[in-house]
Amino acid sequence: SKAAYENHKKLAQQHDELAEKHKEVYESKVKSLVQDYRNRADIKLMEVKYSEALAYLDSARVLQEKHFGLQDPDLAIIYNNMGFVYNEQGNSDKAMEFYDKALKIQEQVLNPLSHALAVAYSNIGLVYLAQGDYDKAMEFLNKALKIDEQVLNPLSPDLATTYNNIGGVYVEKGDSDEALKWFEKAL
Repeated sequence: SKAAYENHKKLAQQHDELAEKHKEVYESKVKSLVQDYRNRADIKLMEVKYSEALAYLDSARVLQEKHFGLQDPDLAIIYNNMGFVYNEQGNSDKAMEFYDKALKIQEQVLNPLSHALAVAYSNIGLVYLAQGDYDKAMEFLNKALKIDEQVLNPLSPDLATTYNNIGGVYVEKGDSDEALKWFEKAL
């Protein structure tokens, strides 16, 4: 009968609404747990306990990938943090692996003139610098510079950091005059 059909339709709609609310609560709890892992990783970083920091970040990564997919901006943050820890440990290959994963997400989801994207380019440039690949380091630091000069205040400390990083490449290349030019800009 029509009344039974309408009643069934109403019950189905209520079921769908409850399922959606359950999904929202569940996702909120997962996000909270991921943030807790990230916070614990930050504490371990301050304590210079890199292995423990990586364990927390890896737990956050697994949850983030499983529940929010591989193109989630928050996953890029986790990848970036993992890259940072590996870089601090002197493991430039693993650092590059995670910085690259973060960059791929960020290039897809961020505005091309986002300072966060410039930071990602700088991170990769600094790994290349540590590896002694000065041309690749400059390539990525120049990408960061092009963004930062457009979006940051000329007196921004973040812009000064980019100038300083470029100066560091010139120091490693043995070009002290060019390095001094960039360090003076940073200053």
